[in-house]
Amino acid sequence: MNKKVKKKKPLKLKACIVALSLCGLSAPFALSSSPVMAAETASNVVQEQVAMALHDKGLDLSELHRYEEALAVDNEVITRFGNSQDTKIQEAMARALLNKGADLGNLHRYEEALAVSNDLITRFGNSQDKIIQEQVAGALLNKGLDLNNLHRYEEAIATYNDLITRFSNSQDKIIHEDVAGALHNKGLDLYNLHRYEEAIATYNDVITRFSNSQDKIIQKDVATALYSKENDLYQLQLQVRGIGLSF
Repeated sequence: MNKKVKKKKPLKLKACIVALSLCGLSAPFALSSSPVMAAETASNVVQEQVAMALHDKGLDLSELHRYEEALAVDNEVITRFGNSQDTKIQEAMARALLNKGADLGNLHRYEEALAVSNDLITRFGNSQDKIIQEQVAGALLNKGLDLNNLHRYEEAIATYNDLITRFSNSQDKIIHEDVAGALHNKGLDLYNLHRYEEAIATYNDVITRFSNSQDKIIQKDVATALYSKENDLYQLQLQVRGIGLSF
C-alpha cells in the first residue's frame, strides 16, 4: 500500500468570501488601497479553498478505495492549478500529485505512479515550504515502493538514499516517519539482493536513529528492523556455511 499524506480537515468558506462571490467586495477586503487588488486577493483565497476542497474529496474517495474516481479529482486539481504561483495552491498541487501517485500505485499501475512521483520531485524538489517538503519526501518513499514492486531493487535503494540524504536533518515529524520508512525499505531491498551485511548495517541505522522515538509509525519500523536484522544474520550464517536457503 502506498503512502498517503495525513488527512486534513476540510477548509470551510468563510461568510465574507461567500458574500464576496455574491455581491462584490466584502468587509475584510474593503481596507485595501485598490478595489482591483482587493478582488485579486479575494479571488486567490477562493481558489485556495477550491483547491483544498478538491484535495479533500480525492482523499475521501481514496479512503473508500474508489481510486479511479480519486484519480479524476487529482487530475482536476493538477489541470486547474498547475501554473499557479500561489503558495497555498502549490501546496494543494503537491498534495494532489502525491495522492495521484499513491492511487496509481494502489491500482498496480507502477510505471505511471513513478512518472507522477518524478513530476512532483522535479517541480517541487527545491521548495523550502514545509508542507511541500513533506510531499516531496512522500513522493520519494512512494517512488521507492513502486520500484520495489517492479523488482528494480538497485533503483529503489538509490531513491531511498536520496530521501535519507535530503531529509536526515529535518525536524519535521512526518518527514521523520518517511526517513525511518526509507531506511527500513532499503534494508528489505538489500536483502532481496542478498547483500545481507549491508542490510544489517541499514537496520542498525534505523535502530540507532529511532529507538527512542515515541511515534507509533516509527516504533513499528524499529520493531520490524530488529526482526529483519535477526533474519539477515541467520541468512548470513547460512551463506558462510555455503547453504543457499532463502525465505
